Amino acid sequence: MKNNILKLILFIPFIIYCSGNKNITGDEFPFIGVGDWVFSKTLYPTKSKNIRIEKSFGIEDMLLLGEFNEYSSNILIKFRTRGDFKSIKSAEMVLIPYSSIGEVSSEFEGLIYEITSDWNEYEIPEISYNPNEVVSFSVYSTSDKPDSISIPPGLVQKWYNDTTTNYGMMIGFKNADFIKKYFSKEGIGFPYMLIKGNTETTEDTVYIYPEMDTHLVQSKVEPNSGELVIDDLSIYRSIIKFDSIGIPENATINMALLDLVLKTEDSFIQGDYEDRLYAYRIVTSSWKPDEVDFEWYSFENQQASKFTEDNHVQINITSIFQQWVSNINENNGLIIKSKSYNEGIYPGKYVFNLDSLSQIEPSKLSIKYSIIKTEHQF
Repeated sequence: MKNNILKLILFIPFIIYCSGNKNITGDEFPFIGVGDWVFSKTLYPTKSKNIRIEKSFGIEDMLLLGEFNEYSSNILIKFRTRGDFKSIKSAEMVLIPYSSIGEVSSEFEGLIYEITSDWNEYEIPEISYNPNEVVSFSVYSTSDKPDSISIPPGLVQKWYNDTTTNYGMMIGFKNADFIKKYFSKEGIGFPYMLIKGNTETTEDTVYIYPEMDTHLVQSKVEPNSGELVIDDLSIYRSIIKFDSIGIPENATINMALLDLVLKTEDSFIQGDYEDRLYAYRIVTSSWKPDEVDFEWYSFENQQASKFTEDNHVQINITSIFQQWVSNINENNGLIIKSKSYNEGIYPGKYVFNLDSLSQIEPSKLSIKYSIIKTEHQF
């Protein structure tokens, strides 16, 4: 009887131990410390670069005119002639505004010039034009109604008479302190020209639309060292790479949070801050800080940003980082660019700190990962 009681006393703790350890299964029993070991790690960029990407002219949603914050932009536009006019009575160009950037309580003078050389909208053109403007007009910061500009009938008449090659017009400006955004021919409210005139037999009115349009942005701003710059107006994008060395291939990435620290004094942002920046995985060959040779990036697992109250921009790249660690995809780094550039809305400039010696903390990548770890008890 005493032997049975002793066996029972020894068996009860054993049952309690087994019922308390829910991870114990099958022939791995009995183990101690079965479960996930959780680790945290902070990574800093091993490589980074600000790159200036030329616009894909002709497929933009917006045309920019004016000057703001050391940026200036002119518009090039060419209309496709339509109708059989012998004489032009009037021509009115209509631009559909979207919004303005800068000192939006003011106005500036817009200027129309006749372009005298060929150009195309798929590269930055070297153009020539007649320096004597054909007409001037007022550009207001408001966007509640279209901007209508009377074009001299004689200029349009030359397009129809074939006495002058139609190279289009350049829209410039004078004394601007804001940039006004108009829809392009690929936008929602594309530009048009209303022409009234006489044919051989009757009077006629036609609408003509752009054959080509684009804008030319110039900037005096160059990124400083120790910064990441995403700039819609001068078309800067940032590429960055973090090494995953030291994280086991079998690790489960619970979180990979890219934490970019905004330098507010060097940045300007309009509109809603949320979902403004995106991180994309670079899919082509590795790059060096002084030699960018990638051609494109993956839209798979693209991740949007969230702005915090303390001027941090955070992008969750957990799924991307997991693929790097598990060797599913090669770690070529990320390209960070703005949603606004794709959609033609809310241009802005975002400057992030990378310098660990500056007065604000540097940008980083915070990692949390877990590993299943087991040890036998002997």
